[in-house]
Amino acid sequence: MPPTIKTKIIAGLLIIVGIGTISLLVVYYRLTTLKWAMDELGDLRQPMSAAAYEMEVNVNGITLAVFKYLDAREPLFREWVSRDEEDFERFLTAYHQLSITPREQGFAAEINRLYREFKSLGGALLQKRDEQSALFDVSASTIEQVDVILDTKLQSRIDHHTSSGSAKVIAVIDMEAAIAEVALWVTNYRHTQKAEYKELAFKHDLEFRATFERFVHLPLTTEEHWWAWELNRLYTRARFMLKDVIVLEDTLHTQRQQFIDQRVAIDRLLDTEIQILTEQNLRVPRVHADQTAQTALRTVQIVIPVFALIGASLATLLIRTVTRPIDTLIHGTKTVGQGNLTYRLPTPGRDEFTVLASNFNQMVSQLEATTVSKARLEASEAQLQETVADLHKEIDERVRLQESLRRSEVMAAMGMLVAGVAHEVRNPLFGISSTLDAFEACFTGEDEYRHFLTVLRGEVNRLTNLVSALLEYGKPPSHDLTLGALGDVIGHAIRACGPLAVSANVEVVTTGGAREILVPMDRHRLQQVFQNLVDNAIRHSPTGGRVVIEVSAHESEAGVRCR
Repeated sequence: MPPTIKTKIIAGLLIIVGIGTISLLVVYYRLTTLKWAMDELGDLRQPMSAAAYEMEVNVNGITLAVFKYLDAREPLFREWVSRDEEDFERFLTAYHQLSITPREQGFAAEINRLYREFKSLGGALLQKRDEQSALFDVSASTIEQVDVILDTKLQSRIDHHTSSGSAKVIAVIDMEAAIAEVALWVTNYRHTQKAEYKELAFKHDLEFRATFERFVHLPLTTEEHWWAWELNRLYTRARFMLKDVIVLEDTLHTQRQQFIDQRVAIDRLLDTEIQILTEQNLRVPRVHADQTAQTALRTVQIVIPVFALIGASLATLLIRTVTRPIDTLIHGTKTVGQGNLTYRLPTPGRDEFTVLASNFNQMVSQLEATTVSKARLEASEAQLQETVADLHKEIDERVRLQESLRRSEVMAAMGMLVAGVAHEVRNPLFGISSTLDAFEACFTGEDEYRHFLTVLRGEVNRLTNLVSALLEYGKPPSHDLTLGALGDVIGHAIRACGPLAVSANVEVVTTGGAREILVPMDRHRLQQVFQNLVDNAIRHSPTGGRVVIEVSAHESEAGVRCR
């Protein structure tokens, strides 16, 4: 039994799904291999490199913070040291946990040992700097007490009239200068560690003690003896503390160098051993990951075109299997629909479309036996539609002619009526105008009548214009148009409205190249239109206002706007 359409479609879909599944499994295998390589690279090797880099950064940060604290003793730098120490220990722990090979574990132990010594030296530097600063502050306070004794207890109370007074004053001044020099050079030695500053401090210490011996051998009063004893006690205390400050500074200098050497050792181990090893360890999984990625890409580049080609071929075959009979059936239905009842579909094969074609042929045979000729029906319908269309045209033409005739009759009657009324009004209006002329001739010099004459003249002019407009309206329209400049017509209308604009204190201006625009026109009627337009604009403008007439042209059209 030949396969049916349903069987063919199901078989084709199963083949496409099977090939797609195999392709996806191949791609999935390659991507899984790539994921393993990337996991090795991302979870182990890169974190080890990052941990080594961060440890180096933290060591440098600790070193900088310790030196900053030694110079400025700001609590901020102690906090900085604590933060970097915590970070270093966290990254050291991570590196130790990620170490796999014996060499990596050996490096982890070595870096841990060096860091412990480095941390211990850093803590000792900070502690000794605190001790030295505290000693220096106390010694400075003691020296200040010595200076107070020299200034207020001895120098100010020396009797200058005695024979030893001048010697006492000189000795006190020398002691004051010597102790100031001692404090100065000790301070400078703390900041620069220059040996000559330490020697200068010891030299001025000897000068102070020699001057003090000279002072106590002078004839002193009881009070001066007591203050000299107090001065010696305080200076001896300050002197020992300053010596301790110098000793601590020497120790700090030595330990600072040891601290730097330890940092260099850690930095060298991180740079020349650990970083190089991590780079080497990164290179292998990175190369493996790159190779795996290239293999996966090549697999995808092969699998996808093969799947697409096979899928497209099967889809094309299935589509042709379905669409070819359908196209034949559509062609048959159109042919029968056009009136050819003798057309029959071919019936090859034994599938569903063959059964459908047989049923279609049977239906057409029955329709041929019971249906009149379609050609006769179409001819009758076409003739009827043509007759109806001609009838519609004739009716529309008659309606249009009747409307035009009715409109012409109405306009002619209105024109005759308006012309007759205007003509009858014009004769008495001429008499009124003549009488007004006579009044003006008689009462020209009379100021009391001037206002009334002006009003009457204005109203007579308005009536005259109205009558002229009515007469013009009553005339039949002229279709003889002449080509003229639009600007000349607008200019004449503006000049005609000039007196009204002056009396209303309104300025009338035009914009655009109106004189260059030529249009077909009835000059007299168009001039009257613009004159009425400008007149209305002037009358509705405020005093001191401005009326602007804009003229524009676009292709074969011209436009006028009044505002």
